[in-house]
Amino acid sequence: MKAQFGCGKALCCAPLSRAQKACFVLACVALFAAIACLSGCGGGLMASQLSEDEILDSVDAEDVADHVILPDEWCSSEAPAVVSKTLEGVEDQKFDDALYKEATVVVVCETSQFRISSDWVTQFELVGNQWQHLDSYPMDESIEWVGGIPNDLLASRATAFMQMVDENSESSKRDTRLLDLYKEGFSAEVIDNKTAEDGTALLAVSAQQGLTKYQGTLAASFAWTGTDWQVTCTADKGAYQADYSPYEGTWIGSFVETSGWWDAAGHEGKCYAAKETSPSITFKEVDPVSLTAKADLSFVVHAHDDTLDNDVASVEGDTTIELKDALITLEPDNSNSYKILDKDYGDYNYTVYLENDDSGNLKLMVKVFNFLVANVSDSYSLSKLEEA
Repeated sequence: MKAQFGCGKALCCAPLSRAQKACFVLACVALFAAIACLSGCGGGLMASQLSEDEILDSVDAEDVADHVILPDEWCSSEAPAVVSKTLEGVEDQKFDDALYKEATVVVVCETSQFRISSDWVTQFELVGNQWQHLDSYPMDESIEWVGGIPNDLLASRATAFMQMVDENSESSKRDTRLLDLYKEGFSAEVIDNKTAEDGTALLAVSAQQGLTKYQGTLAASFAWTGTDWQVTCTADKGAYQADYSPYEGTWIGSFVETSGWWDAAGHEGKCYAAKETSPSITFKEVDPVSLTAKADLSFVVHAHDDTLDNDVASVEGDTTIELKDALITLEPDNSNSYKILDKDYGDYNYTVYLENDDSGNLKLMVKVFNFLVANVSDSYSLSKLEEA
């Protein structure tokens, strides 16, 4: 090929060798790559790669655990532990000539009760030729129930179960509330825990106020809604029935005082026969419906004049009364003394009173009356004999 120039001379172009052609092609490729790199990097150096490990590490396990929200009332204090992190995808973004990457990471946490799966968004910005982490935050979260409720947690919520029963009882017109019955000496024990299998649990509850005892069974059911439990509870009929078996057995009296003796000039004495002879009462049977009991009783009555010159250990007329299978009435809810016997002994009338003690003991008082002759009483504190 010839080229004609203004000087009138022709310039001949020598053909390129194969090596020269190869060098020329490589130079062009390098030039185009450089142009593309400069264009993509905003005129800077080539950007470093953002690895999957860097993305996953940017979602902090402790931060994830802090953001997990579990149902407080029926959840143990166990902290969630991260068991897996999975990169779902990465999106390139550009704003005002700045380059960003936004990744979605699925994080799975577990406790003995729950499996929590949450989507986390983590963001990076290209600064110079390095990707710098900006922020990570949770988006969607789902909770799966995988384990049961611990026994100690169920037992500690026993009053909450009873409140559920009471609220349901109000709608069914039941007058008696469990929370009113189970106050003093309350205890609860889990006797069957299948919350991990079918969401049910049985609790044995008991309480004792004075000598009135209550025992019953609560049946709780848990249905997982996806975010919390829907809980229902029922109580058996026995939970409402008073048990008076704590009365049964033999009670021995300890003398407290004697009173009512005639106190006049020259007649200031008292008879302490009651102090010398301890009374006893043995409850054989207690009928919880009629609130009556068959009992054996033994106690002293002062069948003599109440005018004494001096204190004495005993006087003629002091008599020990022994009764077998006496039918007496009980008033367990009465905080005052109440009459259980009213009988005559010769010209004297004696009455016996019981008083309930909140500590679970009884008090006994024996009163003797004969018009213008005697009007005295002896008081005792009763303690139950331990069975051998």
